[in-house]
Amino acid sequence: MRRRIISMMLLLAVAMSAAGQEKEAYKKALKGYLDATPATTASWKGENFANIYGQLNRNLMTDYDEVKSKRLIERYQSEQMMDDMVEVLSTLYQSNDITIDDLTILTNTFQTPEGQVYQQHLKELNDKSLETFYTFGMLTGQMAGQPNFSVDNLQDLKVEDNIPSEYREKFDKFYVSSNLSRGIESSLSALQQQIGKGVTDYMTRNLKALYINEAYGVITMDDMDFGIKLGDIPSYTKQAKLMENMSETIQSVGMTVVAAYMNWLRSQGVRLKM
Repeated sequence: MRRRIISMMLLLAVAMSAAGQEKEAYKKALKGYLDATPATTASWKGENFANIYGQLNRNLMTDYDEVKSKRLIERYQSEQMMDDMVEVLSTLYQSNDITIDDLTILTNTFQTPEGQVYQQHLKELNDKSLETFYTFGMLTGQMAGQPNFSVDNLQDLKVEDNIPSEYREKFDKFYVSSNLSRGIESSLSALQQQIGKGVTDYMTRNLKALYINEAYGVITMDDMDFGIKLGDIPSYTKQAKLMENMSETIQSVGMTVVAAYMNWLRSQGVRLKM
Protein backbone atom coordinates (compact mmCIF):
# COMPACT_ATOMS: atom_id res chain seq x y z
CA MET A 1 0.00 0.00 0.00
CA ARG A 2 2.80 2.34 0.97
CA ARG A 3 4.61 1.54 -2.29
CA ARG A 4 1.43 2.36 -4.26
CA ILE A 5 1.05 5.70 -2.46
CA ILE A 6 4.69 6.55 -3.16
CA SER A 7 4.23 5.57 -6.81
CA MET A 8 1.14 7.79 -7.07
CA MET A 9 3.01 10.70 -5.50
CA LEU A 10 5.87 10.24 -7.96
CA LEU A 11 3.44 10.15 -10.90
CA LEU A 12 1.77 13.31 -9.59
CA ALA A 13 5.15 15.02 -9.22
CA VAL A 14 6.12 14.01 -12.77
CA ALA A 15 2.77 15.22 -14.11
CA MET A 16 3.12 18.56 -12.33
CA SER A 17 6.68 18.92 -13.56
CA ALA A 18 5.61 18.13 -17.13
CA ALA A 19 2.80 20.66 -16.90
CA GLY A 20 5.25 23.28 -15.67
CA GLN A 21 7.68 22.47 -18.47
CA GLU A 22 4.87 22.67 -21.02
CA LYS A 23 3.83 26.07 -19.69
CA GLU A 24 7.42 27.33 -19.84
CA ALA A 25 7.79 25.95 -23.38
CA TYR A 26 4.64 27.78 -24.42
CA LYS A 27 5.80 31.06 -22.89
CA LYS A 28 9.18 30.65 -24.60
CA ALA A 29 7.46 30.10 -27.96
CA LEU A 30 5.20 33.11 -27.38
CA LYS A 31 8.15 35.33 -26.46
CA GLY A 32 9.92 34.18 -29.62
CA TYR A 33 6.89 35.22 -31.66
CA LEU A 34 6.62 38.59 -29.91
CA ASP A 35 10.35 39.22 -30.47
CA ALA A 36 9.74 38.58 -34.17
CA THR A 37 6.89 41.11 -34.30
CA PRO A 38 8.30 44.45 -33.07
CA ALA A 39 5.38 46.29 -34.67
CA THR A 40 3.27 44.76 -31.90
CA THR A 41 5.61 45.13 -28.94
CA ALA A 42 7.34 48.46 -29.63
CA SER A 43 4.43 50.45 -28.22
CA TRP A 44 4.75 48.65 -24.87
CA LYS A 45 7.99 50.50 -24.26
CA GLY A 46 6.83 53.73 -25.86
CA GLU A 47 5.70 57.09 -24.54
CA ASN A 48 1.97 56.35 -24.65
CA PHE A 49 2.29 53.32 -22.38
CA ALA A 50 4.60 55.33 -20.10
CA ASN A 51 1.91 58.02 -19.82
CA ILE A 52 -0.71 55.39 -18.93
CA TYR A 53 1.51 53.94 -16.20
CA GLY A 54 2.29 57.47 -15.03
CA GLN A 55 -1.41 58.07 -14.45
CA LEU A 56 -1.63 54.72 -12.67
CA ASN A 57 1.21 55.74 -10.38
CA ARG A 58 -0.59 58.96 -9.45
CA ASN A 59 -3.60 56.93 -8.40
CA LEU A 60 -1.69 54.05 -6.78
CA MET A 61 1.37 55.42 -4.98
CA THR A 62 0.92 56.56 -1.38
CA ASP A 63 3.81 59.02 -1.61
CA TYR A 64 3.68 60.00 -5.28
CA ASP A 65 6.78 61.64 -6.67
CA GLU A 66 6.98 62.38 -10.39
CA VAL A 67 10.72 61.81 -10.77
CA LYS A 68 10.58 58.54 -8.85
CA SER A 69 7.52 57.52 -10.86
CA LYS A 70 9.27 58.05 -14.18
CA ARG A 71 12.31 56.06 -13.05
CA LEU A 72 10.10 53.19 -11.92
CA ILE A 73 8.24 53.15 -15.23
CA GLU A 74 11.49 53.15 -17.23
CA ARG A 75 12.77 50.21 -15.19
CA TYR A 76 9.51 48.33 -15.52
CA GLN A 77 9.41 48.81 -19.27
CA SER A 78 12.99 47.68 -19.74
CA GLU A 79 13.18 44.88 -17.14
CA GLN A 80 9.77 43.37 -16.42
CA MET A 81 7.00 44.41 -18.80
CA MET A 82 7.74 41.81 -21.48
CA ASP A 83 7.70 38.95 -18.96
CA ASP A 84 4.38 40.16 -17.52
CA MET A 85 2.83 40.54 -20.97
CA VAL A 86 3.99 37.05 -21.96
CA GLU A 87 2.46 35.67 -18.76
CA VAL A 88 -0.88 37.35 -19.44
CA LEU A 89 -0.98 36.66 -23.18
CA SER A 90 0.04 33.01 -22.85
CA THR A 91 -3.19 32.29 -20.99
CA LEU A 92 -5.21 34.23 -23.57
CA TYR A 93 -3.52 32.59 -26.56
CA GLN A 94 -3.81 29.08 -25.15
CA SER A 95 -7.50 29.55 -24.34
CA ASN A 96 -8.01 30.39 -28.03
CA ASP A 97 -6.34 27.14 -29.19
CA ILE A 98 -3.18 28.82 -30.50
CA THR A 99 -0.56 26.10 -30.13
CA ILE A 100 3.22 26.12 -29.90
CA ASP A 101 3.27 24.91 -33.51
CA ASP A 102 1.12 27.89 -34.50
CA LEU A 103 3.49 30.28 -32.73
CA THR A 104 6.50 28.63 -34.38
CA ILE A 105 4.92 28.96 -37.83
CA LEU A 106 4.15 32.63 -37.23
CA THR A 107 7.63 33.32 -35.85
CA ASN A 108 9.30 31.69 -38.85
CA THR A 109 7.02 33.63 -41.21
CA PHE A 110 7.93 36.98 -39.70
CA GLN A 111 11.63 36.11 -39.53
CA THR A 112 11.86 35.80 -43.31
CA PRO A 113 13.44 38.81 -45.09
CA GLU A 114 9.98 39.82 -46.38
CA GLY A 115 8.50 39.44 -42.92
CA GLN A 116 11.20 41.56 -41.29
CA VAL A 117 10.74 44.38 -43.80
CA TYR A 118 6.97 44.12 -43.35
CA GLN A 119 7.33 44.40 -39.56
CA GLN A 120 9.67 47.37 -39.90
CA HIS A 121 7.23 49.21 -42.18
CA LEU A 122 4.23 48.22 -40.05
CA LYS A 123 5.98 49.64 -36.98
CA GLU A 124 6.55 52.89 -38.90
CA LEU A 125 2.86 52.93 -39.81
CA ASN A 126 1.84 52.35 -36.20
CA ASP A 127 4.14 55.15 -35.00
CA LYS A 128 2.86 57.49 -37.69
CA SER A 129 -0.83 56.71 -37.31
CA LEU A 130 -0.96 56.55 -33.50
CA GLU A 131 -1.00 60.32 -32.99
CA THR A 132 -3.45 60.79 -35.88
CA PHE A 133 -5.75 58.11 -34.47
CA TYR A 134 -5.49 59.54 -30.96
CA THR A 135 -6.33 63.06 -32.19
CA PHE A 136 -9.18 61.68 -34.30
CA GLY A 137 -10.60 59.78 -31.33
CA MET A 138 -10.19 62.66 -28.87
CA LEU A 139 -11.80 65.15 -31.27
CA THR A 140 -14.73 62.83 -31.94
CA GLY A 141 -15.17 62.13 -28.23
CA GLN A 142 -15.06 65.83 -27.32
CA MET A 143 -17.63 66.65 -29.97
CA ALA A 144 -19.82 63.83 -28.69
CA GLY A 145 -19.84 65.52 -25.28
CA GLN A 146 -21.30 68.75 -26.65
CA PRO A 147 -24.99 69.60 -26.23
CA ASN A 148 -27.24 68.67 -29.17
CA PHE A 149 -24.38 66.72 -30.77
CA SER A 150 -25.21 64.21 -33.47
CA VAL A 151 -22.74 61.88 -35.19
CA ASP A 152 -24.76 62.47 -38.33
CA ASN A 153 -23.22 65.96 -38.46
CA LEU A 154 -19.71 64.52 -38.84
CA GLN A 155 -18.30 64.04 -42.31
CA ASP A 156 -16.60 60.75 -43.10
CA LEU A 157 -12.87 60.83 -43.80
CA LYS A 158 -11.87 60.77 -47.45
CA VAL A 159 -9.04 58.86 -49.09
CA GLU A 160 -6.44 61.38 -50.24
CA ASP A 161 -6.52 62.18 -53.97
CA ASN A 162 -2.80 61.46 -54.49
CA ILE A 163 -3.16 57.75 -53.70
CA PRO A 164 -3.19 55.75 -56.99
CA SER A 165 -6.09 53.44 -57.82
CA GLU A 166 -3.85 50.32 -57.93
CA TYR A 167 -2.68 51.08 -54.38
CA ARG A 168 -6.27 51.51 -53.20
CA GLU A 169 -7.37 48.25 -54.80
CA LYS A 170 -4.56 46.23 -53.22
CA PHE A 171 -5.07 47.97 -49.88
CA ASP A 172 -8.69 46.77 -49.85
CA LYS A 173 -7.46 43.16 -49.88
CA PHE A 174 -4.55 43.85 -47.54
CA TYR A 175 -6.77 45.57 -44.97
CA VAL A 176 -8.92 42.46 -44.61
CA SER A 177 -6.26 39.73 -44.94
CA SER A 178 -3.72 41.34 -42.59
CA ASN A 179 -6.29 42.00 -39.87
CA LEU A 180 -4.85 45.52 -39.72
CA SER A 181 -7.44 47.26 -37.56
CA ARG A 182 -9.17 44.37 -35.78
CA GLY A 183 -7.59 45.09 -32.41
CA ILE A 184 -8.67 48.74 -32.51
CA GLU A 185 -12.16 47.75 -33.63
CA SER A 186 -12.41 45.38 -30.67
CA SER A 187 -11.24 48.12 -28.31
CA LEU A 188 -13.85 50.51 -29.70
CA SER A 189 -16.51 47.85 -29.29
CA ALA A 190 -15.51 47.45 -25.65
CA LEU A 191 -15.82 51.23 -25.15
CA GLN A 192 -19.23 51.47 -26.77
CA GLN A 193 -21.06 51.81 -23.45
CA GLN A 194 -18.85 54.65 -22.31
CA ILE A 195 -18.73 56.79 -25.48
CA GLY A 196 -21.89 55.70 -27.28
CA LYS A 197 -22.69 53.46 -30.22
CA GLY A 198 -22.91 56.35 -32.67
CA VAL A 199 -19.35 57.48 -31.92
CA THR A 200 -17.85 53.97 -32.02
CA ASP A 201 -19.69 53.20 -35.27
CA TYR A 202 -18.39 56.42 -36.81
CA MET A 203 -14.79 55.76 -35.75
CA THR A 204 -14.92 52.12 -36.90
CA ARG A 205 -16.38 53.14 -40.25
CA ASN A 206 -13.56 55.65 -40.81
CA LEU A 207 -10.63 53.49 -39.70
CA LYS A 208 -9.91 52.22 -43.19
CA ALA A 209 -9.66 55.69 -44.72
CA LEU A 210 -7.46 56.83 -41.83
CA TYR A 211 -5.16 53.84 -42.29
CA ILE A 212 -4.76 54.08 -46.05
CA ASN A 213 -3.95 57.79 -45.83
CA GLU A 214 -1.27 57.05 -43.25
CA ALA A 215 -0.03 53.88 -45.02
CA TYR A 216 0.66 55.43 -48.41
CA GLY A 217 4.39 56.11 -48.61
CA VAL A 218 5.14 53.68 -45.75
CA ILE A 219 3.53 50.34 -46.62
CA THR A 220 4.73 49.20 -50.04
CA MET A 221 3.00 47.06 -52.64
CA ASP A 222 5.34 44.19 -51.63
CA ASP A 223 4.35 44.67 -47.99
CA MET A 224 0.70 44.39 -48.96
CA ASP A 225 1.40 41.20 -50.94
CA PHE A 226 2.99 39.76 -47.80
CA GLY A 227 0.04 40.86 -45.66
CA ILE A 228 -2.44 39.32 -48.10
CA LYS A 229 -0.57 35.99 -47.93
CA LEU A 230 -0.86 36.06 -44.14
CA GLY A 231 -4.59 35.59 -44.55
CA ASP A 232 -3.93 32.17 -46.12
CA ILE A 233 -1.99 30.87 -43.10
CA PRO A 234 -4.32 28.98 -40.68
CA SER A 235 -2.16 29.92 -37.69
CA TYR A 236 -2.54 33.60 -38.55
CA THR A 237 -6.28 33.14 -39.00
CA LYS A 238 -6.46 31.77 -35.45
CA GLN A 239 -4.78 34.89 -34.15
CA ALA A 240 -7.13 37.05 -36.19
CA LYS A 241 -10.05 35.28 -34.54
CA LEU A 242 -8.56 36.04 -31.14
CA MET A 243 -8.40 39.74 -32.04
CA GLU A 244 -12.01 39.62 -33.23
CA ASN A 245 -13.12 38.41 -29.81
CA MET A 246 -10.82 40.73 -27.86
CA SER A 247 -13.68 43.04 -26.89
CA GLU A 248 -15.03 40.21 -24.71
CA THR A 249 -11.80 39.86 -22.73
CA ILE A 250 -10.08 43.24 -23.02
CA GLN A 251 -11.30 44.46 -19.62
CA SER A 252 -10.16 41.35 -17.74
CA VAL A 253 -6.83 41.34 -19.62
CA GLY A 254 -6.32 44.99 -18.73
CA MET A 255 -7.05 44.32 -15.06
CA THR A 256 -4.58 41.40 -15.06
CA VAL A 257 -1.87 43.60 -16.60
CA VAL A 258 -2.48 46.31 -13.99
CA ALA A 259 -2.39 43.70 -11.18
CA ALA A 260 0.98 42.44 -12.46
CA TYR A 261 2.33 45.99 -12.48
CA MET A 262 1.07 46.58 -8.93
CA ASN A 263 2.81 43.40 -7.76
CA TRP A 264 6.04 44.62 -9.34
CA LEU A 265 5.71 48.01 -7.63
CA ARG A 266 5.27 46.28 -4.27
CA SER A 267 8.36 44.15 -4.98
CA GLN A 268 10.30 47.42 -5.37
CA GLY A 269 9.20 48.59 -1.92
CA VAL A 270 6.65 51.08 -3.23
CA ARG A 271 3.74 51.68 -0.85
CA LEU A 272 0.35 51.58 -2.58
CA LYS A 273 -3.05 52.90 -1.58
CA MET A 274 -4.63 49.51 -2.21
